[in-house]
Amino acid sequence: MSRLAEYPTNTTALVLCAISILMLVCLVPALAAAQETTDADEELTRSMGFPPLWKPYGGVMAVWDREVESNHQVGGELDFGVYRDLDHPVNGLLGFALEGYGQGIAGDIDGGVRAMIGSRSLLLHVGADYSIGDKKFRPIATLTFPLWRGGVFGGGADFRFGWVLGRDPSFSLGLNIPLWQSRMGRTRPDHDYVNLPKSPELRAPDYQPGAELAETIADLRETGGWINLFTAPFLDQEIRSHEKHLEILDSGAAEFKAYMSSKD
Repeated sequence: MSRLAEYPTNTTALVLCAISILMLVCLVPALAAAQETTDADEELTRSMGFPPLWKPYGGVMAVWDREVESNHQVGGELDFGVYRDLDHPVNGLLGFALEGYGQGIAGDIDGGVRAMIGSRSLLLHVGADYSIGDKKFRPIATLTFPLWRGGVFGGGADFRFGWVLGRDPSFSLGLNIPLWQSRMGRTRPDHDYVNLPKSPELRAPDYQPGAELAETIADLRETGGWINLFTAPFLDQEIRSHEKHLEILDSGAAEFKAYMSSKD
């Protein structure tokens, strides 16, 4: 039997779950609307303002619940919650989340609420999960990771892995999707590099200099090398006491000394 099969007449529990989720649905849009900034369309430069403190989100998860007494322990879950930064929202070092959820597994429906605290920068949150069907609290840990810049599909969505601990733990994997946050995932370029065009193939020049010009070019090459050596001698040598490195340094110093001795 499933978890809710033990409570077939527990309509009050389901009503409480529905009310909690409905309150979140009604509350979060109001919070989001209150923190949105308006800018005139005719302005050339538009300010994004500060990141919002309240960040509503929804989630779509696949769930594997080992506590369900059925041959079919895999189902789906819908989440709806709000995240609140406790420090500066740019840092994302500490915050808490409140969410309501509903699950469907093996033909039965369950729901509950969660409270978590953690760090978006560290991708980890921990807290408590209250299941209305089981009428008990269990610890929960979640990992959220975007995988690439801008999040999944470029809208700031994250992959989320959840683990509800206990004697028979449950696991979930899915997406966390920001709601009423139009700039999430769109404030930076998708890539932190630039694709440069392929350079043309190098080929030998058609012009061949005469003997006098070739000798002048060779003198310039040698003179330029010695100017560099006089300016910053032996900077290409590693400062180590290993015998091999000392031999290389001695060889360079001997070459330098021999060249100096050959000039008046």
